Amino acid sequence: MLTNLKNIIGNKYKEDETAHIKGGLPHDGYKIACLTAIECPTEGYDDKKLNNIKDMIESINNIADQSFLYSYISNYAKKTDEKKELIKIGFNKATQINNSFDKISRFDMCLSESFEQNLVYLLKELYKEESKWLINNKNGNYTDAQRMIDLLQEFGDRQENSDINLVDDFMEKIDKDPARLAYRHGLKKYINKTQKVKSAKKDITNLTKLPVSELNAFFDGKLKAIINDTCIVNKTDFDIMYPILDSIYLNSIANTKNAISYFMEYFYMINKKFKVQNQEFIKEIHKAMLYNLKIVLSLASETKEKFAVINNIIQESLKKSAETHIKAGQDNKAINYMKKWYINNSKYDRLRIIVPYFFPERLYVIKELMRINNNLDVKILSGYYDNNKPIEIEDYQKVWNEISNELPGKISIYLCSYKNKKVPPFHDRYWLFVDSETRDKKCLTMTLETKRDNTITELDHTNIISVEDMWEDYVSNRKPKDSNDEIMYIDPYPYNIH
Repeated sequence: MLTNLKNIIGNKYKEDETAHIKGGLPHDGYKIACLTAIECPTEGYDDKKLNNIKDMIESINNIADQSFLYSYISNYAKKTDEKKELIKIGFNKATQINNSFDKISRFDMCLSESFEQNLVYLLKELYKEESKWLINNKNGNYTDAQRMIDLLQEFGDRQENSDINLVDDFMEKIDKDPARLAYRHGLKKYINKTQKVKSAKKDITNLTKLPVSELNAFFDGKLKAIINDTCIVNKTDFDIMYPILDSIYLNSIANTKNAISYFMEYFYMINKKFKVQNQEFIKEIHKAMLYNLKIVLSLASETKEKFAVINNIIQESLKKSAETHIKAGQDNKAINYMKKWYINNSKYDRLRIIVPYFFPERLYVIKELMRINNNLDVKILSGYYDNNKPIEIEDYQKVWNEISNELPGKISIYLCSYKNKKVPPFHDRYWLFVDSETRDKKCLTMTLETKRDNTITELDHTNIISVEDMWEDYVSNRKPKDSNDEIMYIDPYPYNIH
């Protein structure tokens, strides 16, 4: 079986051919991860193999992906010292990442791996470094701090006799920083909320004491465990939770949909495993839904229009989630979402795109947006190479002439790449919209022609600042060097499409 798996990987990622998906990862990161997962559990590490894997990782021209791989392969190390070494290397690599999103993501991965592998002292050591960066970073925001608290609370639950409460330690650092006063109170409320939810996990009867938001958070976690196939089916747990149904159906379906979905899914799992027949449970769920429906219908008794409004409110969150989740190959869905979004936000007449591989043929997306606002001013920052082959910058003009040269909007192309690595110095995808009159800004993350699932998200103000900083680095200031490699800017810079 192992031989067959290696052959599959070898065929999927051939060294003598272009094995990289267009617009995807331009290196062998997937191959390294797959081979490590296959070989190391059975054969283990020796010094030669470990050094060989390190050399493969170091050959990757992307610091963020190097950091990811070092943390990932630590799972397969047999010796504790090897695990620590690999995670530390991954963490040190993360400190070299300029983009704050990637930096925080890799920091958190290193802490999570230390936590999952029970490397307590290493986790504390890395926590001090990350918390120091979070406090000092001008772009550090509430979401980053919240994620740190989640990790530290989970760690604290498993280390009840720890000599230091890392959550309290982190909040003390927040308290000492005047710049964080704006969200310090919110973090304390968040900590209190999560503690209530965890209390309910230990004593299920406490669920009835939770307000709706905490109740929803509790069952959201339960539902995710079922979806991720990490839920342990236990008949006695269900018997204990059964009385909770009474308190659930006193609230609206919109607020308790996770709880109802959880009970239905969990009951299905119990029935499948233990062949349990419980008609009373099904009746209770039906009763809950019918009770809510009566409330809705009574509110909507005046007009059909009011009923439609109420129904839309209930469905809104589910519909939005489905619209923004883009599965592999669903490029048209992503573009249609962007068009629909821009129809409602067409006052934003400037668009700044940061995409590693915005090839000429992708200008059709700009065409669709300019049909909505033909005064749209577009500037695109992209990489110069397509699988190590330079892009002919005149191709942008040729493609534009073919598809929509009649549109009056302005398009400027900025191409840059590392001189030696031949990859862009950025690899996330940002679509920054600006209202030239009010200077109001909105930013979406959207990937085109992807072979992996992704989600379109709208960034908050703090993260928009980070995107603007990136634009300044590579467009306005022409940052000369990054990651010990010279950055090459292709003249004319910009290349203007007429």
